[in-house]
Amino acid sequence: MGTFIVGAILFIIVVSIIAKMIKDKKRGKGCGCGCEGCTHKCH
Repeated sequence: MGTFIVGAILFIIVVSIIAKMIKDKKRGKGCGCGCEGCTHKCH
């Protein structure tokens, strides 16, 4: 039972991180590393 709970918590965390990345990409935010010298800064 404990393994299921830990797995569910990790799954929720991963899904929320992916959803935030998708939402940030749609808003036009970058990777968070700064755009100076980034090869993808024109996108």
